[in-house]
Amino acid sequence: MLFRSNGIGLIHKWFKNYNEASKYHLENGGYLLQFWEDFVICGIEYIRLLKLDSYTEEWRLIEYNWIEPKNEYAYQRLYDKAILQYYLL
Repeated sequence: MLFRSNGIGLIHKWFKNYNEASKYHLENGGYLLQFWEDFVICGIEYIRLLKLDSYTEEWRLIEYNWIEPKNEYAYQRLYDKAILQYYLL
């Protein structure tokens, strides 16, 4: 639900391994997302494309990590909004 083919150019880094993606994320920031079996780091531009940029508090609470969110309630709010935006495509 997070993949948008028209946003591929907005992906900063692509990984096959979560540990490598997580390490990069901790060192460089960004948003850590998952596309199928792959992990990506993107900036706010891609998050805007997903229409999830207005949920800044939720992103902060999950520490910008979709795979291992630090706050389940904030993650669930983001997840619900992401599903809704996906269905609206």
